[in-house]
Amino acid sequence: MSFYSRVKSIEPSFYYISVTVFITRVVFFSTIPFLAIFLRAKVNLTPGIIGMILMMAPLGYGITSFYNGFLCDKFNYKNLIIASTFIGGISLFFLLKFYYPLWIACWYFILGITRSVFNVASKTMSIHYLGISNARFTLSIRYIIINFAASIGPFIGVYFIDHHSRIIFDMAALIFLTLGLFWCCQTSPKKKSSTRFNFIDILFTFIKNKRLLIIILINILFNLVFSQFDSIIPQHLYTTFNNGISLYAIMISINAILCITLQIPLVKFGGHIYKPLQGVLASIFLGLGFLGFNFSTNLLGLAICTILISLGEIIFVTLTDLMLIEVASVELIGTYLGASNFGMLGTALAPLLGGWLYQFTNFYILNWFCVSIAISIIFLYIYLFNVR
Repeated sequence: MSFYSRVKSIEPSFYYISVTVFITRVVFFSTIPFLAIFLRAKVNLTPGIIGMILMMAPLGYGITSFYNGFLCDKFNYKNLIIASTFIGGISLFFLLKFYYPLWIACWYFILGITRSVFNVASKTMSIHYLGISNARFTLSIRYIIINFAASIGPFIGVYFIDHHSRIIFDMAALIFLTLGLFWCCQTSPKKKSSTRFNFIDILFTFIKNKRLLIIILINILFNLVFSQFDSIIPQHLYTTFNNGISLYAIMISINAILCITLQIPLVKFGGHIYKPLQGVLASIFLGLGFLGFNFSTNLLGLAICTILISLGEIIFVTLTDLMLIEVASVELIGTYLGASNFGMLGTALAPLLGGWLYQFTNFYILNWFCVSIAISIIFLYIYLFNVR
Protein backbone atom coordinates (compact mmCIF):
# COMPACT_ATOMS: atom_id res chain seq x y z
CA MET A 1 0.00 0.00 0.00
CA SER A 2 1.34 3.46 -0.91
CA PHE A 3 1.98 6.23 1.59
CA TYR A 4 -1.02 8.30 0.47
CA SER A 5 -3.35 5.27 0.43
CA ARG A 6 -2.43 4.54 4.01
CA VAL A 7 -3.08 8.15 5.03
CA LYS A 8 -6.56 8.05 3.47
CA SER A 9 -7.43 4.84 5.32
CA ILE A 10 -6.58 6.23 8.77
CA GLU A 11 -9.53 6.59 11.13
CA PRO A 12 -10.26 10.09 12.55
CA SER A 13 -9.26 9.21 16.13
CA PHE A 14 -5.66 8.83 14.97
CA TYR A 15 -5.70 12.45 13.86
CA TYR A 16 -6.81 13.65 17.31
CA ILE A 17 -3.78 12.13 18.96
CA SER A 18 -1.54 13.29 16.10
CA VAL A 19 -2.71 16.91 16.49
CA THR A 20 -2.18 16.67 20.23
CA VAL A 21 1.36 15.39 19.69
CA PHE A 22 1.99 18.25 17.25
CA ILE A 23 0.79 20.93 19.68
CA THR A 24 2.75 19.52 22.63
CA ARG A 25 5.92 19.37 20.53
CA VAL A 26 5.50 22.95 19.30
CA VAL A 27 5.28 23.92 22.97
CA PHE A 28 8.33 21.80 23.74
CA PHE A 29 10.50 23.25 20.97
CA SER A 30 9.51 26.83 21.82
CA THR A 31 10.56 26.45 25.46
CA ILE A 32 12.83 23.58 26.52
CA PRO A 33 15.65 23.95 23.92
CA PHE A 34 16.09 27.54 25.12
CA LEU A 35 15.93 26.75 28.83
CA ALA A 36 19.73 26.44 29.06
CA ILE A 37 20.17 29.86 27.46
CA PHE A 38 17.57 31.39 29.79
CA LEU A 39 19.25 29.94 32.87
CA ARG A 40 22.63 31.22 31.67
CA ALA A 41 21.50 34.71 30.64
CA LYS A 42 18.76 35.50 33.18
CA VAL A 43 19.62 33.40 36.23
CA ASN A 44 23.43 33.55 35.73
CA LEU A 45 24.03 29.88 36.54
CA THR A 46 27.24 28.06 35.59
CA PRO A 47 27.25 25.37 32.86
CA GLY A 48 27.72 22.70 35.54
CA ILE A 49 24.65 23.79 37.54
CA ILE A 50 22.63 24.20 34.35
CA GLY A 51 23.66 20.69 33.37
CA MET A 52 22.42 19.31 36.71
CA ILE A 53 19.07 21.03 36.20
CA LEU A 54 18.70 19.95 32.58
CA MET A 55 19.34 16.32 33.46
CA MET A 56 16.31 16.16 35.75
CA ALA A 57 13.55 15.93 33.11
CA PRO A 58 15.18 13.17 31.05
CA LEU A 59 16.13 11.43 34.31
CA GLY A 60 12.48 11.41 35.40
CA TYR A 61 11.52 10.36 31.89
CA GLY A 62 14.04 7.54 31.69
CA ILE A 63 13.68 5.91 35.11
CA THR A 64 9.86 5.80 34.90
CA SER A 65 9.38 5.04 31.20
CA PHE A 66 9.43 1.25 31.52
CA TYR A 67 6.76 1.29 34.21
CA ASN A 68 4.79 3.95 32.34
CA GLY A 69 4.81 1.65 29.31
CA PHE A 70 3.42 -1.11 31.52
CA LEU A 71 0.66 1.27 32.66
CA CYS A 72 -0.23 1.88 29.01
CA ASP A 73 -0.71 -1.85 28.52
CA LYS A 74 -2.70 -2.13 31.74
CA PHE A 75 -4.97 0.93 31.73
CA ASN A 76 -6.84 3.31 29.46
CA TYR A 77 -4.73 5.50 27.14
CA LYS A 78 -7.08 8.47 27.46
CA ASN A 79 -6.79 8.73 31.25
CA LEU A 80 -3.00 8.64 31.06
CA ILE A 81 -2.99 11.40 28.42
CA ILE A 82 -5.32 13.57 30.52
CA ALA A 83 -3.21 13.12 33.65
CA SER A 84 0.05 13.84 31.83
CA THR A 85 -1.20 17.02 30.13
CA PHE A 86 -2.73 18.45 33.32
CA ILE A 87 0.29 17.72 35.50
CA GLY A 88 2.63 18.81 32.70
CA GLY A 89 0.80 22.15 32.49
CA ILE A 90 1.12 22.67 36.24
CA SER A 91 4.84 21.85 36.05
CA LEU A 92 5.43 24.37 33.25
CA PHE A 93 3.53 27.04 35.18
CA PHE A 94 5.63 26.69 38.35
CA LEU A 95 8.96 25.87 36.64
CA LEU A 96 10.38 29.42 36.57
CA LYS A 97 8.26 31.12 39.22
CA PHE A 98 11.35 31.22 41.43
CA TYR A 99 14.97 31.15 40.32
CA TYR A 100 16.24 28.72 42.93
CA PRO A 101 18.10 25.85 41.21
CA LEU A 102 16.49 23.20 43.46
CA TRP A 103 13.00 24.58 42.76
CA ILE A 104 13.56 24.52 38.99
CA ALA A 105 15.14 21.05 39.13
CA CYS A 106 12.20 19.52 41.05
CA TRP A 107 9.54 20.86 38.69
CA TYR A 108 11.65 19.91 35.69
CA PHE A 109 11.89 16.34 37.04
CA ILE A 110 8.09 16.16 37.33
CA LEU A 111 7.76 17.54 33.81
CA GLY A 112 10.00 14.73 32.58
CA ILE A 113 7.75 12.09 34.15
CA THR A 114 4.65 13.60 32.53
CA ARG A 115 6.42 13.67 29.14
CA SER A 116 7.24 9.99 29.54
CA VAL A 117 3.62 9.08 30.30
CA PHE A 118 2.28 11.17 27.42
CA ASN A 119 4.80 9.99 24.83
CA VAL A 120 4.43 6.28 25.58
CA ALA A 121 0.63 6.52 25.81
CA SER A 122 0.28 8.53 22.58
CA LYS A 123 2.72 6.28 20.72
CA THR A 124 0.97 3.11 21.91
CA MET A 125 -2.44 4.58 21.05
CA SER A 126 -1.25 5.40 17.53
CA ILE A 127 -0.03 1.85 16.97
CA HIS A 128 -3.30 0.58 18.46
CA TYR A 129 -5.26 2.47 15.78
CA LEU A 130 -3.10 1.45 12.80
CA GLY A 131 -1.97 -2.01 13.92
CA ILE A 132 1.41 -3.42 14.87
CA SER A 133 2.06 -4.47 11.25
CA ASN A 134 2.13 -0.77 10.35
CA ALA A 135 4.47 0.20 13.19
CA ARG A 136 7.20 1.51 10.86
CA PHE A 137 4.67 3.70 9.03
CA THR A 138 3.07 4.88 12.30
CA LEU A 139 6.38 5.85 13.90
CA SER A 140 7.48 7.61 10.71
CA ILE A 141 4.31 9.71 10.60
CA ARG A 142 4.73 10.57 14.27
CA TYR A 143 8.33 11.57 13.72
CA ILE A 144 7.39 13.81 10.78
CA ILE A 145 4.77 15.51 12.95
CA ILE A 146 7.31 16.07 15.72
CA ASN A 147 9.86 17.56 13.36
CA PHE A 148 7.30 19.76 11.66
CA ALA A 149 6.63 21.12 15.15
CA ALA A 150 10.39 21.50 15.62
CA SER A 151 10.57 23.69 12.51
CA ILE A 152 8.01 26.08 14.02
CA GLY A 153 8.69 26.05 17.77
CA PRO A 154 12.18 27.62 17.79
CA PHE A 155 11.01 30.75 15.97
CA ILE A 156 8.31 31.23 18.60
CA GLY A 157 10.69 30.63 21.49
CA VAL A 158 13.61 32.68 20.17
CA TYR A 159 11.66 35.94 20.44
CA PHE A 160 10.73 35.46 24.10
CA ILE A 161 14.07 34.02 25.20
CA ASP A 162 15.98 36.73 23.35
CA HIS A 163 14.11 39.21 25.55
CA HIS A 164 14.77 37.02 28.63
CA SER A 165 11.01 36.59 29.13
CA ARG A 166 9.54 33.61 30.95
CA ILE A 167 5.98 34.32 29.78
CA ILE A 168 6.40 31.66 27.09
CA PHE A 169 6.41 29.03 29.86
CA ASP A 170 3.09 30.39 31.24
CA MET A 171 1.61 30.26 27.74
CA ALA A 172 2.86 26.68 27.38
CA ALA A 173 1.19 25.73 30.68
CA LEU A 174 -2.14 27.14 29.50
CA ILE A 175 -1.93 25.16 26.25
CA PHE A 176 -1.26 21.91 28.13
CA LEU A 177 -4.21 22.48 30.47
CA THR A 178 -6.44 23.20 27.47
CA LEU A 179 -5.34 19.93 25.84
CA GLY A 180 -6.21 18.10 29.05
CA LEU A 181 -9.74 19.56 28.95
CA PHE A 182 -10.06 18.58 25.29
CA TRP A 183 -9.24 14.95 26.03
CA CYS A 184 -11.70 14.90 28.92
CA CYS A 185 -14.41 15.38 26.27
CA GLN A 186 -13.18 12.59 23.98
CA THR A 187 -14.46 9.02 23.85
CA SER A 188 -12.09 6.46 25.30
CA PRO A 189 -10.63 4.12 22.65
CA LYS A 190 -11.41 0.45 23.18
CA LYS A 191 -8.20 -1.47 23.85
CA LYS A 192 -7.64 -4.67 21.90
CA SER A 193 -6.15 -6.34 24.96
CA SER A 194 -4.87 -5.66 28.44
CA THR A 195 -1.71 -7.30 29.69
CA ARG A 196 -2.18 -10.23 32.06
CA PHE A 197 1.48 -10.22 33.13
CA ASN A 198 2.96 -8.99 36.37
CA PHE A 199 5.36 -6.05 36.13
CA ILE A 200 8.12 -7.84 38.07
CA ASP A 201 7.92 -10.87 35.78
CA ILE A 202 8.24 -8.63 32.73
CA LEU A 203 11.21 -6.83 34.28
CA PHE A 204 13.10 -10.08 34.89
CA THR A 205 12.33 -11.23 31.34
CA PHE A 206 14.00 -8.08 30.03
CA ILE A 207 17.02 -8.45 32.30
CA LYS A 208 17.64 -11.99 31.03
CA ASN A 209 17.49 -10.95 27.36
CA LYS A 210 21.02 -9.99 26.30
CA ARG A 211 19.96 -8.57 22.93
CA LEU A 212 17.42 -6.24 24.52
CA LEU A 213 19.99 -4.99 27.05
CA ILE A 214 22.49 -4.19 24.28
CA ILE A 215 19.82 -2.33 22.30
CA ILE A 216 18.94 -0.28 25.39
CA LEU A 217 22.63 0.45 26.11
CA ILE A 218 23.09 1.64 22.52
CA ASN A 219 20.05 3.88 22.89
CA ILE A 220 21.45 5.41 26.08
CA LEU A 221 24.86 6.10 24.51
CA PHE A 222 23.38 7.54 21.31
CA ASN A 223 21.19 9.92 23.33
CA LEU A 224 24.17 10.86 25.50
CA VAL A 225 25.90 12.20 22.40
CA PHE A 226 22.93 13.56 20.47
CA SER A 227 21.59 15.50 23.46
CA GLN A 228 24.69 17.70 23.52
CA PHE A 229 23.00 19.33 20.52
CA ASP A 230 20.17 20.43 22.84
CA SER A 231 22.16 21.34 25.94
CA ILE A 232 25.80 22.36 25.44
CA ILE A 233 25.74 23.46 21.79
CA PRO A 234 23.25 26.32 22.46
CA GLN A 235 25.31 27.51 25.44
CA HIS A 236 28.48 27.47 23.33
CA LEU A 237 26.82 29.40 20.53
CA TYR A 238 25.42 31.95 22.98
CA THR A 239 28.83 32.66 24.53
CA THR A 240 30.86 32.44 21.29
CA PHE A 241 28.75 34.23 18.66
CA ASN A 242 27.00 37.59 18.89
CA ASN A 243 23.94 36.10 17.20
CA GLY A 244 24.25 32.72 18.87
CA ILE A 245 20.54 32.39 19.73
CA SER A 246 19.49 33.05 16.14
CA LEU A 247 22.13 30.61 14.84
CA TYR A 248 20.80 27.90 17.12
CA ALA A 249 17.20 28.54 16.01
CA ILE A 250 18.35 28.14 12.38
CA MET A 251 20.17 24.89 13.24
CA ILE A 252 17.08 23.44 14.93
CA SER A 253 14.98 24.36 11.92
CA ILE A 254 17.48 22.79 9.50
CA ASN A 255 17.34 19.64 11.59
CA ALA A 256 13.55 19.63 11.59
CA ILE A 257 13.19 20.32 7.85
CA LEU A 258 15.60 17.51 6.97
CA CYS A 259 13.79 15.11 9.27
CA ILE A 260 10.45 16.01 7.67
CA THR A 261 11.63 15.67 4.07
CA LEU A 262 13.93 12.66 4.43
CA GLN A 263 12.13 10.58 7.06
CA ILE A 264 9.85 8.58 4.74
CA PRO A 265 12.47 7.97 2.00
CA LEU A 266 15.20 6.92 4.45
CA VAL A 267 12.89 4.73 6.52
CA LYS A 268 11.58 3.06 3.36
CA PHE A 269 15.15 2.52 2.16
CA GLY A 270 16.13 1.28 5.62
CA GLY A 271 13.49 -1.43 5.39
CA HIS A 272 15.80 -3.26 2.97
CA ILE A 273 18.89 -2.98 5.21
CA TYR A 274 19.76 -5.14 8.22
CA LYS A 275 18.82 -3.09 11.29
CA PRO A 276 22.20 -3.20 13.11
CA LEU A 277 23.84 -1.98 9.89
CA GLN A 278 21.45 0.97 9.89
CA GLY A 279 22.67 1.70 13.41
CA VAL A 280 26.30 1.69 12.25
CA LEU A 281 25.49 4.24 9.54
CA ALA A 282 23.61 6.43 12.04
CA SER A 283 26.58 6.37 14.44
CA ILE A 284 29.03 7.34 11.67
CA PHE A 285 26.94 10.38 10.73
CA LEU A 286 26.58 11.35 14.40
CA GLY A 287 30.33 11.14 15.05
CA LEU A 288 31.22 13.11 11.92
CA GLY A 289 28.76 15.84 12.87
CA PHE A 290 30.28 16.43 16.31
CA LEU A 291 33.78 16.17 14.91
CA GLY A 292 32.87 18.94 12.48
CA PHE A 293 31.89 21.30 15.30
CA ASN A 294 35.59 21.58 16.15
CA PHE A 295 36.19 23.24 12.78
CA SER A 296 32.98 25.30 12.43
CA THR A 297 33.37 29.06 12.74
CA ASN A 298 30.36 30.24 10.72
CA LEU A 299 26.79 29.36 9.78
CA LEU A 300 27.85 27.20 6.83
CA GLY A 301 30.04 24.97 8.99
CA LEU A 302 27.37 24.73 11.69
CA ALA A 303 24.77 23.88 9.04
CA ILE A 304 26.90 21.04 7.62
CA CYS A 305 27.37 19.58 11.09
CA THR A 306 23.64 19.84 11.71
CA ILE A 307 22.93 18.00 8.44
CA LEU A 308 25.25 15.13 9.40
CA ILE A 309 23.75 14.84 12.88
CA SER A 310 20.25 14.99 11.40
CA LEU A 311 20.99 12.08 9.05
CA GLY A 312 22.14 10.03 12.02
CA GLU A 313 19.03 10.99 13.97
CA ILE A 314 16.64 10.13 11.13
CA ILE A 315 18.12 6.66 10.73
CA PHE A 316 18.34 5.97 14.44
CA VAL A 317 15.19 7.51 15.89
CA THR A 318 12.68 4.79 14.93
CA LEU A 319 15.27 2.01 14.87
CA THR A 320 15.21 1.12 18.57
CA ASP A 321 11.40 1.11 18.71
CA LEU A 322 11.22 -1.18 15.67
CA MET A 323 13.86 -3.56 17.01
CA LEU A 324 11.93 -3.89 20.25
CA ILE A 325 8.45 -4.03 18.71
CA GLU A 326 9.41 -6.91 16.41
CA VAL A 327 9.93 -9.13 19.47
CA ALA A 328 6.98 -7.79 21.49
CA SER A 329 3.57 -9.38 21.91
CA VAL A 330 0.49 -7.26 21.16
CA GLU A 331 -0.43 -6.90 24.83
CA LEU A 332 3.05 -5.61 25.78
CA ILE A 333 3.60 -3.00 23.05
CA GLY A 334 3.50 -0.14 25.57
CA THR A 335 5.99 -1.86 27.87
CA TYR A 336 8.47 -2.47 25.07
CA LEU A 337 8.09 1.11 23.83
CA GLY A 338 8.66 2.24 27.40
CA ALA A 339 11.85 0.19 27.47
CA SER A 340 13.12 2.02 24.40
CA ASN A 341 12.82 5.23 26.40
CA PHE A 342 15.54 4.06 28.77
CA GLY A 343 17.64 5.96 26.25
CA MET A 344 16.50 9.11 28.04
CA LEU A 345 18.98 8.20 30.77
CA GLY A 346 21.63 9.17 28.23
CA THR A 347 19.75 12.42 27.66
CA ALA A 348 19.80 12.95 31.43
CA LEU A 349 23.56 12.42 31.68
CA ALA A 350 24.28 14.57 28.62
CA PRO A 351 23.88 18.09 30.08
CA LEU A 352 25.59 17.11 33.34
CA LEU A 353 28.59 15.37 31.82
CA GLY A 354 28.71 17.74 28.87
CA GLY A 355 28.41 20.76 31.15
CA TRP A 356 31.32 19.63 33.31
CA LEU A 357 33.51 18.87 30.29
CA TYR A 358 32.64 22.22 28.73
CA GLN A 359 33.24 24.14 31.97
CA PHE A 360 36.43 22.44 33.17
CA THR A 361 38.07 21.51 29.85
CA ASN A 362 36.92 23.03 26.55
CA PHE A 363 34.51 22.66 23.65
CA TYR A 364 36.99 20.66 21.54
CA ILE A 365 37.49 17.94 24.17
CA LEU A 366 33.72 17.68 24.56
CA ASN A 367 33.34 17.02 20.83
CA TRP A 368 36.13 14.44 20.80
CA PHE A 369 34.36 12.72 23.70
CA CYS A 370 31.19 12.57 21.57
CA VAL A 371 33.16 11.11 18.66
CA SER A 372 34.62 8.38 20.89
CA ILE A 373 31.15 7.41 22.15
CA ALA A 374 29.88 7.24 18.55
CA ILE A 375 32.74 4.86 17.71
CA SER A 376 31.87 2.66 20.71
CA ILE A 377 28.26 2.47 19.47
CA ILE A 378 29.52 1.20 16.11
CA PHE A 379 31.32 -1.67 17.86
CA LEU A 380 28.20 -2.48 19.91
CA TYR A 381 26.15 -2.73 16.72
CA ILE A 382 28.79 -4.98 15.17
CA TYR A 383 28.61 -7.17 18.28
CA LEU A 384 24.83 -7.17 17.94
CA PHE A 385 25.18 -8.85 14.53
CA ASN A 386 25.92 -12.14 16.29
CA VAL A 387 23.55 -11.84 19.27
CA ARG A 388 20.10 -13.42 19.06
